[in-house]
Amino acid sequence: MSKSHICFLFIIYLIGISTTKDNSFTTMKLEDLKEMQFSLKKYVIFEYDNREQRIFNSSINFIFNTGNKASTNVYIYDSLDKIIKTDSGFINYLNKTTLNSTKCIRISYADYSFYRDNCTYYIVLYDISQKYQDSIYVVNSLKYLDFDNEIKFSCNFEISFNFLIEKDSLTYLHYQTSEIPSVFYIPYNLNITNEKGEKFIDSNCNSISDYIKIEPNIKYFVHIRIFSPRDHNYLSRSFSLNYYKYKNNILIKDYTEIKRTVLYPQNFTFFNSISDLEVGDTIIISGYSSTYSASRDLRIKIYTKNDFESLIDSFPKEKNGYDYSLIQDSQSTFYYQIKKNMKSKEVFY
Repeated sequence: MSKSHICFLFIIYLIGISTTKDNSFTTMKLEDLKEMQFSLKKYVIFEYDNREQRIFNSSINFIFNTGNKASTNVYIYDSLDKIIKTDSGFINYLNKTTLNSTKCIRISYADYSFYRDNCTYYIVLYDISQKYQDSIYVVNSLKYLDFDNEIKFSCNFEISFNFLIEKDSLTYLHYQTSEIPSVFYIPYNLNITNEKGEKFIDSNCNSISDYIKIEPNIKYFVHIRIFSPRDHNYLSRSFSLNYYKYKNNILIKDYTEIKRTVLYPQNFTFFNSISDLEVGDTIIISGYSSTYSASRDLRIKIYTKNDFESLIDSFPKEKNGYDYSLIQDSQSTFYYQIKKNMKSKEVFY
C-alpha cells in the first residue's frame, strides 16, 4: 500500500471519531402551555410534536423562564436521526441561534423553508462552559388550545396567543390584563369572536377586566397579542383567562380557601350565606396578596334574601352601593371579623 493511501485512511479515521451520530439521545417531551423544569449539563434535547390539525396560522414559541445565556447555543432539528454531536457542539441542524439576550426561541410560521406541519422538532441546548437550571414553556396556537380553569402568562417580549374555546355547558370567560404605566404605549390587542360572527371585543388596550358568556357547543376564537415594549422594559405584561360559572361572581361554599389571580385594576365579587349561623356568631374574613404594592378595597353588602341566583345581576357596581367598607390599604395581608346580629337572619355578603 502506498504512503498516500495510508494518509488518506488515517484522515478518514480521525473524522469518524470526532463526531457522534447517536440515535439513543434521551429527549424531554414538551406540551403546549405546560411548564417543564430542566437542568443543563453540557446539553439537553427537547422533543416537540407539531402534528395536530392547524386552526390558526401562528409560530411556535419556546419560552424560557431565565434564558439570556450568551454561552448557550440552540440547535433545531426536524429528526432525531439528524442530530450529530461533535467535540465542539452539534452539526447537521436546520437552524442555529443562542440564548444571548433572549428568553424566547421561535419557529416562525412565515418561514416556509423552515416551518412545517406534521413534524416533530428537536430543540438542543448546548453549553460546555456553564451549568444552569431553568424551565421551558411552549406556546403554539396550531392546536385546540383550551384550558381547564385558568391560564396566566407574563413576559416582556412580543408574542401572540390564539385560543379556540368550546364548552359543553354554560360558563363565563373572564379576561384581564395588567396595567402598564405609559401614556403613549398600548401593550395589548384583544379580539374575541364566535363562529356565528358575533364580535365581543376587538381593541388595542392597556388594562382591561371583563367577561363574556360562553354558550354551550359554540366555538369562540380568542386572539391576544402582547406588543414589543417601547419603554419600561423591566415591567412584565400579563394577562389571565378564567372560567367562572357566575360571571366574575364567586359563591363560597363550606368556607374553603379561594385563590384568584388579580391583575390591577380588577375586582371580584364573593357571595357567602350566613343563614345557618346563630345570632352572635363571628365570621372571619382574611386573605393575602403576593404583591405588597397591590391596593385592596374590601366592601360589604348585606341582603335579607337568601337566593344567590337572583343576586348575581343586582349586586352593586359602584362603591356607594355597599353597606360599609372593611379595608382600603396596600398591606400584604388582611384580617377582619364581623358578627351576625338580629337584623341579618338570612343574608348574603
